[in-house]
Amino acid sequence: VTCNWRGVVCDNVTGGGGTVTSRVTKLILPEMGLNGTISPSLAQLDQLSVLNLSLNRLKGELPVEFSQLKLLKFLDVSHNMLSGPVAGALSGLQSIEVLNISSNSLSGVLFPFEEFPHLIALNVSNNSFTGGFSSQICSATKELRTLDLSANNFVGGLEGLNNCTTSLQQLVS
Repeated sequence: VTCNWRGVVCDNVTGGGGTVTSRVTKLILPEMGLNGTISPSLAQLDQLSVLNLSLNRLKGELPVEFSQLKLLKFLDVSHNMLSGPVAGALSGLQSIEVLNISSNSLSGVLFPFEEFPHLIALNVSNNSFTGGFSSQICSATKELRTLDLSANNFVGGLEGLNNCTTSLQQLVS
């Protein structure tokens, strides 16, 4: 029944013992008028590969439980009213390829990039991130093509981005 809901995509997943079950793999809910906080119980969707909650009215912090979403490849929570730090919620997203957390009120220092070896696109623009920018990003993420750091409160320069010349196609700072 859940798989018939708008924005919910399920796929058959083979579990232990060869059992095939239908599991939620994608939640695609942009511009749905969602408001309130993001439920930590979303982390129980352990087969989730795509989560798009952009362009809603979500507030509060990203749940730290998101770090349990080991198969998540695409996360877009842009254009909401989210606030607070993100490092705890994003650490552990070892499969992430596209991460868009732009246009919120997120703050604190950015997360360690070496945790995201498959990252292709990162947009953290229009937030309140502070601290220096890690020069590790291009040595840790060999496929990074798009990087948007604009409209934050970073200090220092963008040293280390010279390692990005082989893959980076778009840089906004």
